[in-house]
Amino acid sequence: GAILIKLRGQTFNEDNLAMTRTYRYTDTREIIGAVIQIQAFAPAKERVIEHELGHALGWKHFNRRLHLMHSMHVRGGWDTYGLRRRDE
Repeated sequence: GAILIKLRGQTFNEDNLAMTRTYRYTDTREIIGAVIQIQAFAPAKERVIEHELGHALGWKHFNRRLHLMHSMHVRGGWDTYGLRRRDE
């Protein structure tokens, strides 16, 4: 599949820095692609693209303090506890 990254101009909540929509096969749930939409100012913020790429790979929010996948950007960080490659 492919991951497409678009700057603001799309329709999603103005309060969000970004949004990712992941597409999967219905029967197998295998990811076939994703579209990441980012506010124009968001790429300058630390971890936004990495967080959204995580969603594109199928990772969900994990509200552990300083975690890359924390749902609140201000509480996030670079902790990747629990995230693994599929082949591990």
